[in-house]
Amino acid sequence: MLLGAAFAGLTLSSASAATVYTESTDLSNGAAPTDLTSTFGNFLSDSAVIGTLSSPGDFSDYFTVQMTPNASAFIPYEFSDDGSGGTISVNITLSGSSGAFLGGSVNGSFTSGSSDSGTLNFTVPSDGIVRFNVNHESQSPLINYTVGTVPEPGTAVLGLAGLAAIALRRRREQA
Repeated sequence: MLLGAAFAGLTLSSASAATVYTESTDLSNGAAPTDLTSTFGNFLSDSAVIGTLSSPGDFSDYFTVQMTPNASAFIPYEFSDDGSGGTISVNITLSGSSGAFLGGSVNGSFTSGSSDSGTLNFTVPSDGIVRFNVNHESQSPLINYTVGTVPEPGTAVLGLAGLAAIALRRRREQA
């Protein structure tokens, strides 16, 4: 029981460190990216940006995050659409603060009603600044995307169950 509580406590600390930015106003579409560096302490640590691209008008989201300088990065991504039909073409381009291409970019397509996912693999530049340019070319009026790691709801529930078990054990020991 103590091992389960300890494991749950570790899981909770990981989940509580997560930061998820959900686009509520349109992220930049132009030359200057939306600066999200102050939103995340380190985007490599259980962080994600969740956004929507729509047509006509919003074919691109462009944002900047801070990561551990010179680290090897493995950032998951996923695209889905509203199921309205057609083939969805998606692209994520990564660059540093100087505009230099970082590699690890993705060009993909999927059939409407399904999804496309994978991992962006690259080395973070020495200043730790990474720019994401997420865009699409499709007939679909609504594309949803996630870049980064979103903690699963079950992780937080397991962590809370572990804390409850610890509290119950302490209460029994005091009685």
